[in-house]
Amino acid sequence: MLLYLVRNGATLNLAAGDFEKIVRQLIKFFVRRSFTDYPPANRLDKIFIDFIDEIERENYIGAAICEKLTDWLKGYDDGERFSASLRGNVYDPDGTNEAIRFALIKLAEKHLGKESPDFWAKIKHDKREIYNWTIEHVLPQEPTPEWKKMLADDAAEAETIHADNVNKLGNLTLTAYNPQLGNKPFAEKLKYYKKSPLHDGLNSYICKQTTWDAQQIQSRTQELIEEILDAFKW
Repeated sequence: MLLYLVRNGATLNLAAGDFEKIVRQLIKFFVRRSFTDYPPANRLDKIFIDFIDEIERENYIGAAICEKLTDWLKGYDDGERFSASLRGNVYDPDGTNEAIRFALIKLAEKHLGKESPDFWAKIKHDKREIYNWTIEHVLPQEPTPEWKKMLADDAAEAETIHADNVNKLGNLTLTAYNPQLGNKPFAEKLKYYKKSPLHDGLNSYICKQTTWDAQQIQSRTQELIEEILDAFKW
């Protein structure tokens, strides 16, 4: 799609600003699609080939191409599917989770502006390069007895609450101290969060809490859903 537009930019009367708008809309589309898994990957080529055919058939030029592209992409996601996917388990323990990391970075950058750290910087780890800023689970993936006690007095109930909430959006943040945080108690993690550059933005809700359980995770999930929907709105 972009290659076609670059090659034919002059003929299509596309200004630099038009290209920027198109790229932004494509980023939004692919972020949303990464969460919803819709449309299926095997349909993507046809979707954009069909749109190129429409450009040529209808003689779209300039800013009209971006407007028509937006309408075209909105047809695959009116917002309901995206919103529903954000309410589910957005973190995949076996996946790369690049989409959720990207979304969290965008929220952090929105709050911090020019004061944002370099979320894309990498460090050496076990002879390979990894991102310095990684996804952190507030409620750990492997909870200690202390964490389970915070979730519920009954052990079985605590396990159910953990399974239902650990990979929810509201339980995720970004940190440059993931190895140090691990499954430390919430009170200890809170000290790191309050010292983080994200304390007044992405972590602002967390920093106001004294406990961390299903209720807090659900409340923050809804808060972050609204922010993500706004950040990636058409």
